[in-house]
Amino acid sequence: YPHILRRDVIDFFYHAVSDEVLPHVRHLYPVVPVADFEAALCYLKANYSFINYAQLHAHIFEGAALPAQAVHLSFDDGYAECFAVVCPLLLKHKIPCTFFLTTGLIDNKILFYRNKQSLCVERLLDTTFDFSSLLLNESHTNKDTPDTLPEFISWFKDLRLSDEALIDEV
Repeated sequence: YPHILRRDVIDFFYHAVSDEVLPHVRHLYPVVPVADFEAALCYLKANYSFINYAQLHAHIFEGAALPAQAVHLSFDDGYAECFAVVCPLLLKHKIPCTFFLTTGLIDNKILFYRNKQSLCVERLLDTTFDFSSLLLNESHTNKDTPDTLPEFISWFKDLRLSDEALIDEV
């Protein structure tokens, strides 16, 4: 069967690489251990051709040719681990990468609502936290919030940017 979608380039998106526990991320998506990330880099480098953002952009918008087995690597969210952990590995292996940053989040001037959620879930899972105190808060019970911790966490993680005031309240 012919490919339905043309696959000129494969793009790998990451968020965080670390061997440390990252409470602001751990309840959002997997944090890749450093050794696993470096092993993936080595595998990709041996079997594919890394391209940078300029090459990807030129290919998409100008039809520029790409090398065979083209791979683009990128990181979203701009966590500090991108600089402290990822960059040294990329430099070591001479691999290009695109980092997408939200400038308003630099230096935690504001905290991304999803990271707030992860930090709240971290606290909710702390055995010293009294979850019932949250349920007794009238402002939450009027919002049809679930009454068990697992249900509450699931409900809470489903909140979106438009619910940021509620996230902040929790």
